[in-house]
Amino acid sequence: MGSDAIPEELRIRVYPEKVLRRRAEKIARDGFGDELGQLAAAMARIMYESAGVGLAAPQVGVSLRLIVIDPNPERRSPTFLVNPRIMDPSGRQSDFEGCLSLPGVSAEVNRAERLTVEFENLAGKTESLDAKGLPARIVQHEVDHLDGRLFIDRLGPEGRLEVRDDVRKLEEAAAGGK
Repeated sequence: MGSDAIPEELRIRVYPEKVLRRRAEKIARDGFGDELGQLAAAMARIMYESAGVGLAAPQVGVSLRLIVIDPNPERRSPTFLVNPRIMDPSGRQSDFEGCLSLPGVSAEVNRAERLTVEFENLAGKTESLDAKGLPARIVQHEVDHLDGRLFIDRLGPEGRLEVRDDVRKLEEAAAGGK
């Protein structure tokens, strides 16, 4: 990570900001260190302040493959996943999702019920985590952000129709209300 990798003001980026549609860069071996730890801590703080259960670096304007998740935010026990890779997704779950980068938009999304995610921790050590239910959903949602994908991209025609007006409002707000 270079010194210009972390913007001075980290804030939740809202659709249709371009960083949300960009594939995030892998964090190289020399990218592990204090700066990455500072970014991770700031992301956790922003996630908790925003009442979220997961946050990807692109959502705060940093195009790097880093996510923080905490399915039980009242415990304040975040898990940081660097360069996560989803392995062996199986089963199916369907539930409503929202997103800090799509305020006011929610829809029912189909996801894998369980998976294994391989990642590096903040020290650069490779780990894996088996996730089921809500934790699996959060990991999939956040990894989608790293690939420039939003939950609305996973909706079928009916779902897209249901959220169309809310998404259009975000686009209009970004264009200055035009």
